[in-house]
Amino acid sequence: ALALRVCLSMAAYGAIVPEGDDAAMAAYGGIVHEGDDAGATTPLFSSDESSARGGSPSHSRSTSKFRRAALAASLLGVAGLAGYHYSGGALRDDTTHDMMATTTADAEEGDQYRPDANQRSKPGSVEEAFSGLMLRFDAMNADYEDELVGQGYPFITPGLVVEPFKDTKLTASPQGETETDELVSCQWSVKQVTGLEESSVYKADHATHKHEGVSVTHRFSSPGTHNVTVACLVEDTTTLERSTYEVAYEVDCLYVRRELRDLIPEDRNAFLDAFQTLTAVPTAEGQELYGEEYHDLDYFVNLHLTGASIRNTDWLHDGMGVLTQHASVTVRLELALQAINRSVTIPFWDYTRDSVQAKLYDGGDPATIFTSDFWADTFGLTDGVTHRISTGRFANQTVGVANMSDPSACHSAYGYARAPWNLNPSSYVTRYHKVCGISPDAVYSWPTCTNHFDLTFNYTTWYDWVWDVSYTPHGPVHLFIGGMGGSCNQMDLSPWLTEHEEKMFKYMMFAMQKNLWRSYAIEFPKYCTQDNSDECTIRCNTDNELTFVGALWDQMAGMMRLNTTEMEKFNNETIMEIAHASFCGRAPYAGDHLESSSPTEASFWPIHPTIDRLYQYKQLVAPFQEDVWDLDDEVPGQMYCIYSMQGGCMGHHAGDLCFTESISRVNGTYEKSYYTNYEMRTAMTPATYSLPYIYNDFEWDHCAQVTNATFPPVGDK
Repeated sequence: ALALRVCLSMAAYGAIVPEGDDAAMAAYGGIVHEGDDAGATTPLFSSDESSARGGSPSHSRSTSKFRRAALAASLLGVAGLAGYHYSGGALRDDTTHDMMATTTADAEEGDQYRPDANQRSKPGSVEEAFSGLMLRFDAMNADYEDELVGQGYPFITPGLVVEPFKDTKLTASPQGETETDELVSCQWSVKQVTGLEESSVYKADHATHKHEGVSVTHRFSSPGTHNVTVACLVEDTTTLERSTYEVAYEVDCLYVRRELRDLIPEDRNAFLDAFQTLTAVPTAEGQELYGEEYHDLDYFVNLHLTGASIRNTDWLHDGMGVLTQHASVTVRLELALQAINRSVTIPFWDYTRDSVQAKLYDGGDPATIFTSDFWADTFGLTDGVTHRISTGRFANQTVGVANMSDPSACHSAYGYARAPWNLNPSSYVTRYHKVCGISPDAVYSWPTCTNHFDLTFNYTTWYDWVWDVSYTPHGPVHLFIGGMGGSCNQMDLSPWLTEHEEKMFKYMMFAMQKNLWRSYAIEFPKYCTQDNSDECTIRCNTDNELTFVGALWDQMAGMMRLNTTEMEKFNNETIMEIAHASFCGRAPYAGDHLESSSPTEASFWPIHPTIDRLYQYKQLVAPFQEDVWDLDDEVPGQMYCIYSMQGGCMGHHAGDLCFTESISRVNGTYEKSYYTNYEMRTAMTPATYSLPYIYNDFEWDHCAQVTNATFPPVGDK
């Protein structure tokens, strides 16, 4: 087992690095110049507690909530935990809902997790739910009466889904053989029946609510199951005979995520205003005002920043944990927003709509979105000179400042809550929308309907799907928003590269810079000030020139997509000349959306629910033929993450804990806990669903305008 050490961050989880890593414990793999003390390494877990085989659970069948909490507390004391692989891995048994929790450990099949398929299901329509009865009722959000929420989810009856802290319209109607019945009056009773335990993350409603009328409005106040009973006096308008009928049904109260542009203005403003509060109110003050679930934006930025800025690995990206790790932190931020406004959910941003808009009306240029009314009203326009947010509620938003007295705080050289490789001297949230002065669309395609269709219907294994989902289907959105600037805007590589090669170099510079840092080919200053910014530049580790040249040669060949023959023209001297023109003594840097501090932007948060929604849709219409997470050692080329040789891919195995708490339904009650990647994926899967939110629809009707790829309705396979 690896000997591990933990770097505790003021507002982040412990960074675990393998013994012998020269990264400074105080900076999560920040710049370590010769002579720096890396600190002592201390094993955190005994060899029998951590699995040497990536992600495979042992035959131990359970890890208690209390053990997880103790582990988290012992590691962090403050915020969250990632990367710890525990050997249990049993899920929870939820007999009330649909998250059957047992797992099997079958040594002959590689100890793969196998969720129990015996899940609860509900009728697929209101008609089916009240079949054979003389009375029925419907429930709908009064602000979205045209929606039929819940289609596709097996544990939900569409038309009988309610939302917390939203006005719900309950309407009774007669049904049966006669068409002459008319409702005279109705008496309603509403009572929450699950989620009443003290362990619930949501405050339970113990009252019984009474209403009178054929159609009434009720505001549900807690996710869970609620019993709705209605008794109506029915009159036959032909015979004038009167009868009383009564029906009862357990409706599901869940948060509903909708597309940003489909929200009514009040709901969109509620989300944005709550997010703005996170940027302005520190955690301590916010918890006094809003309760213990409140955390400010810096808390979430630091969580993401630390996990993605470790020198030897990335716990959140470039690996198999990308979907579940981001889903987990999104749920956690959603809970903080709900501490401010209990009706808020994080919407999803279906950026395939923007690709259709660009193709039909904007000459194919997706960058026009950044001057659109939608972008201006939602996230604010960008100043073309200062690259700050210049309009709207987020105008002149600044990034967080690290606590420089805390040696474990992760930060840029200027002391900002940015990645160690970001030399941006500005304290303002920065957007370039271009890469080194050129539009990114020549190489990077804004995610299209075809991308999402292909990911849904042309991938049969979980392994292939999860590896590709973080790139073309969603990654370019971050690049188009953040972009890259600094010294690379003036960079001229024409003496050595063709026009196409130079463009490719610029397009991939953000990735090459990070990779060269992770391979110790380049270093960044530990501390810089505004008055010495000209000296705050990259130092190339050229003491061993062959090693440095080999590192940059590899990056150019891979990132610029050049074959061996094309690379033959670059000898050692040429590679060094290119290095000095691009990296050595230079200061190129990415916009905030394209690096580890990306959660500082409000537009970051609706991006990943789009992929969450796409995963759910795929599982409904074209489920994986193979959903194994643990890899077969006999299959060459498979890996959990791209940094497998340096950092062990912590955060990307099935049994690794997500780096922040999430919420899952346990025996009918929504509880907050740390969940493994596998548990999180199980909770997100419609057949075994246990999260407190759903998506309002799985429709891509706009795609029919530009492609023949038709997304079938859920239920049609």
